[in-house]
Amino acid sequence: MAPQSVRQSLSSLPHEILDDILSELDEVNDLLSLAFTSRRNANVIIPQHTQYRNIRIRTPMPAMWAHLAQRADLTRNIRRVELCTRQDHTASDRFPFTLVYGSTHHEDEKQRVDDICTALGHMKRLATFVWDYEPDVKSGRWRLNHSHEEMIISSLVKAPSLRHLMLRGECGAHVRDGKGTLRQPYPLWNITGLNSLSLLGTAWTNRSNSEDIIRLLQASPNLEYLEIPMELRGLETCRLPRLKKVGLPMTSGAATTNVSGELGVVADPVIGFLQSNPSVEELNWSPTLTMGLPNDALPNLRCLSGNYAVIRRLEMPGTTPRPIECLDLWDVASDRLHVLPTFDACTLRKLRIGHVCSPVSLYAIAEKFAGITWLRLPAKCMHRFFSSAFELPRLLDILTCFTNLEVFRGPALWEAVGGETQKERMHDAILDLVERCPRLRQLDHSSSSVKRKAVKLIKIYRKEAPDGKVEQVWYEIHRPPSGRPEMRADRRYLSINRSGSMLIREFRDLPTPVISQSIL
Repeated sequence: MAPQSVRQSLSSLPHEILDDILSELDEVNDLLSLAFTSRRNANVIIPQHTQYRNIRIRTPMPAMWAHLAQRADLTRNIRRVELCTRQDHTASDRFPFTLVYGSTHHEDEKQRVDDICTALGHMKRLATFVWDYEPDVKSGRWRLNHSHEEMIISSLVKAPSLRHLMLRGECGAHVRDGKGTLRQPYPLWNITGLNSLSLLGTAWTNRSNSEDIIRLLQASPNLEYLEIPMELRGLETCRLPRLKKVGLPMTSGAATTNVSGELGVVADPVIGFLQSNPSVEELNWSPTLTMGLPNDALPNLRCLSGNYAVIRRLEMPGTTPRPIECLDLWDVASDRLHVLPTFDACTLRKLRIGHVCSPVSLYAIAEKFAGITWLRLPAKCMHRFFSSAFELPRLLDILTCFTNLEVFRGPALWEAVGGETQKERMHDAILDLVERCPRLRQLDHSSSSVKRKAVKLIKIYRKEAPDGKVEQVWYEIHRPPSGRPEMRADRRYLSINRSGSMLIREFRDLPTPVISQSIL
């Protein structure tokens, strides 16, 4: 009775009140679920709300910005804006196409920037802003107009709900001594209250801007995610009590030094920064030096991505093994992993191995890190003078040793069967692997999308009988996300009869919903 009463009450609300209620919903999926409950709700929600939550574009689109500048009633509900490079196809473009496609607008860059600023001023609920600027030859924009850049960032300063900010490419490249065009302070320094910040590019390694960047960080004491060049001077002075995820890429190619310019001394700014922020749980860092971290640094570290040098920094005498759950070491050979005393062998769940010199070392890894559920191997074994694919029986035997394996990534299995052309042999290998690894649910396919930088996924499903025994197993080959409402998959069913043998039935072109690719 209660649900019907609520439904009647919602349907009887005036349009203005219902619109205000819908404006509080952040997720498009929640809006669509509500839209399916009645025709009236659908008319109110689609497209006035569903197309005004997330904006992601790769081209200038002056007509869209003119529309957003004029329709404050719709623009106020936008939560996320991404201005990407034309070459970035990793996700689909999103914009209010229903009301924009019929409009026209002249290519006036100054007017377009004014419209962007006006639209950003309407976005009272804007939480995320991403801007990655690179020269766009096709549109004739060879360089970023930094006066326009500062106008846009000044509009962000006034956004009351902004919590996540990412600037990449040429953004900030003109700033010197903390000042931008006309020698006025760069407006970015006035942004406060962020929860995540990513500044990537050579602009943020300029020493004359270091003090202003440090003040920017200190103005957001609730930062939980930070991605910033490791060359930033004064980084060791930042103390962010809620910081959880840190990325420290090398941007300029210079080795990390202390404030006096000495190379390889204990006062490394990054070491000081990590020691001052014990709350860090995820770290992506590839240092150039191997000076060790203090024993009490990074007590809460759970996920580590980097190179062998970062392992050497963690290997201090008397250090308690760290409860690492995710490990991605791109230049560490497999024969070194199982002898590292740095990690607690019982906690590791995800492992990406950069090099395999000997398949035998993988047996030792499987024995030591028995809890691994996610594994990625390179395509081939790297011998001293040559490389070769894994032998299929040996690879299947190795994977069998990972008794808790759920996800196996990388092209190693395809290389072992002879490449993409050996699909029938690959099918037999999958069948064998499913029997050997009862928990396995996902593999990488051989095909990939260069634009989307993603590979097809082989997803494995099992149907259990009432007595708990598996009676049917099948896998689906999912294409990379295309942004369409649905995609197609190739399915193969492996029906298990009473005698235990598998009968293969094959079905093609069955619609399945879009899925997201798993990452380490």
